[in-house]
Amino acid sequence: MTAPHRSGCALAQSGLKSNLEKVVQHGKRADSIVKNMLLHSREGSGERRSADINALVGESLSLAYHGARAEKAGFTITLQHDLDPEAGALDLYPQEMTRALLNLISNGFDAATRRKVEAGDRRLNPCSPQSPETSARQSKSEFATTASVSLPK
Repeated sequence: MTAPHRSGCALAQSGLKSNLEKVVQHGKRADSIVKNMLLHSREGSGERRSADINALVGESLSLAYHGARAEKAGFTITLQHDLDPEAGALDLYPQEMTRALLNLISNGFDAATRRKVEAGDRRLNPCSPQSPETSARQSKSEFATTASVSLPK
């Protein structure tokens, strides 16, 4: 390749890189706008009504998962649904419960991601047998990876 061609390629590469940075910046701004619009649309507490707990948990888990994947490039996590078929329905404010669940699940995703990074990006399996030292360290962490929830019948 001749010197003028190299110079032209370098110039084109620089322009493409600059354009890509602008696209990323505008994409983040658009993402922020959409998130704020969604938060604004959910500001009311809605109406109190009977809602299926498993449906709310499943919907919240799906929303949080797809939100995390959209927000963080390369985010991967394996989800295991083990919902109690006897949970039934409760009289509550579904929008408020969904907000709370989204917050809890998102915090769990963040904690799992942090643990994975701290573990040197090794495969993280919270259900695998561990050394007493690892178990003691995890029991002192700010977020438990599994939790039992009892709901009134």
